[in-house]
Amino acid sequence: MVIAAWWGGKHSLGPSVKWGDLLSLLASDTLANFGPEIPCATAPGSMPDALSTSQVNVMNQQLLKLSHVAASLTLVFSSLVASFALADQATTKPAPASAEAVAPAKQPVPAVDKWESAIAKFEAADLKSPPKQGGIVFVGSSSIVGWNTEKWFPEHGVINRGFGGSQLADSVRYAPRIVTPYKPKVVVLYAGDNDLAQKKTPTQIAADFESFVKVVHQECPDCQILYLSVKICESRWKNKDLARETNGLIAKQCEANPLLTFVDLASPLLGEDGMPQNKYFKKDLLHLNEEGYDVWTKTLMPVLDQAVAAGK
Repeated sequence: MVIAAWWGGKHSLGPSVKWGDLLSLLASDTLANFGPEIPCATAPGSMPDALSTSQVNVMNQQLLKLSHVAASLTLVFSSLVASFALADQATTKPAPASAEAVAPAKQPVPAVDKWESAIAKFEAADLKSPPKQGGIVFVGSSSIVGWNTEKWFPEHGVINRGFGGSQLADSVRYAPRIVTPYKPKVVVLYAGDNDLAQKKTPTQIAADFESFVKVVHQECPDCQILYLSVKICESRWKNKDLARETNGLIAKQCEANPLLTFVDLASPLLGEDGMPQNKYFKKDLLHLNEEGYDVWTKTLMPVLDQAVAAGK
């Protein structure tokens, strides 16, 4: 359409016109517009001394025509390129999606609070039936969860706030929600076992215990805290030396603070040969059975009673 308008009907262009035909027509029109040649020499091999006025006028006219032709050619070729681009776009079918096309990268899923549901249940129970303040709180990992404190400590009114699989740092994090609101006189903590299984070092665990003490004492400055030693069991036998190191570091912290007490519950589960006595463990050789909790309760009871008396 653009080409036909430019020629003003001088040439009849069919729908099947080719690039070569268009260029030939453009060239013939361009040469025709130049007019007669300008004489540049008076004799072969010689140059004129000066151009006449008529020659200068002819030259100016031809230069003007040449500029017009150049501008027209620019417009034509620009239109041609645009027209063919639109034609290609209209007739080209989109390529079928490759079966191996790479899917868009998935956005990272925000981390979910692993323990929130368990903590929320404790809080909901507290709203329904608020525990008595100034009592005893047991907190920590699955060894606390599995300890039926109502059965083993029926006269102590223990508030059990264990959540299985947790590490000591988790008890630090949730203490403001499931420990200090009860204004306890005594807190019993078991954690560190899972920490070692997750490659935490004894030094890190000891630092987490120090943080736990700070969090609890910030709200309950006179609270007695009993730390139950990391147990040694067959399922995590490879961590036995790390467990002993962890126990040693925390025992030293407890020796330096009259409000802290280290309770060795690991040794009573070992035989004379220093090996874990599997009769105290469930089939997984990790968690205590009733017989194991019986040993723990009997070992802890006098220490707990002493801490309760000190907290009065």
